[in-house]
Amino acid sequence: MFEDNILLWAFGLSGCCAAFFALHPLSKNRLAVDSVVGPQKIHQGLISRLGGACIFLSLLCLSVINYESNILMLTLLVATAPVFFAGVLEDLTGNVSARVRLFFSLLTGMIFCLMSGHSVSRVGIEEMRFIFEFSVISISLTALAVASLANAMNIIDGLNGLASGCFIIIALSIAIVAVSVNDTELAFYAFLMTSATAGFFIWNYPFGRIFLGDGGAYLLGSFAAGLAVLLPERNPTVSPYFSLLIIAFPFYELVRSTFRRASKASGVIFKPDDKHLHSLLFKIIQARTTFQPWAQNGLASTILLLFALGTSTWALVYRNETIFLVAGILIFLLVYEVSVIVLRKATGSS
Repeated sequence: MFEDNILLWAFGLSGCCAAFFALHPLSKNRLAVDSVVGPQKIHQGLISRLGGACIFLSLLCLSVINYESNILMLTLLVATAPVFFAGVLEDLTGNVSARVRLFFSLLTGMIFCLMSGHSVSRVGIEEMRFIFEFSVISISLTALAVASLANAMNIIDGLNGLASGCFIIIALSIAIVAVSVNDTELAFYAFLMTSATAGFFIWNYPFGRIFLGDGGAYLLGSFAAGLAVLLPERNPTVSPYFSLLIIAFPFYELVRSTFRRASKASGVIFKPDDKHLHSLLFKIIQARTTFQPWAQNGLASTILLLFALGTSTWALVYRNETIFLVAGILIFLLVYEVSVIVLRKATGSS
């Protein structure tokens, strides 16, 4: 009975935790609440940043209770623990530097490789396959990929439901393909993570009763990276370009933000700004609508989730066609860049 309802348990536990953190008056003591100060801040009021703890605790409880059947889930939780707790510590204190969190995200990637026994061994280019035969290179690049997506999810976590909604779309896409190639174990855990995240999502979107926080964003980014690596590595018939396409939106936002910040006079890539795609879109909606702030926030998030939904839908339709998967990546990049140009012009941003 427990195993049959574990997805509902994950949803319920995460939702209950989220309800507690959202409704409990932690904000009176300003414990783990999000500041309204900063160029990237677009919310109002003191909101708990412990949403990621809801997801982590629900998955941990379910995995420990039925640990013999949840080895892979426990592996992922242990692997993500360093960056998750570093993020939570930042949520609680605000004193954990970006460089320290980057270190722990790389550590998470290393632990993931060592505990799961999987690392990137192919990138869809046969001539480059020999490079990944060296374990040091394979593990290092995988750790970098995990760290990158963990930080990418944190970057897009600027609107209600954007990061968690993006993760749900990614995880469901992986689950669907895993089912189609009979990898029922991976499909189950992808569904389990989706369910736990959905329990948080209903409190975060659209009203923003609770936030993921750095801990939650790093957690979901690490989960997404782990699933994206495991799917093609456990199932050679799945193209690595499938994984790349479904994570294209958060990953490219990270790449673009890094180059944008590095090109500035200060050259500081860790300093937050309000030039992200979601920031630009929110400014337009805020200036041109008279909706309530939560509705403006939710509308901007919904529009941007179309990027994740579009790339995932394309990837699912052409999952076995490498040339179309590559085409999907190129189309996404084109649409993204055009969107940035249009939004910058509309907002007068440089």
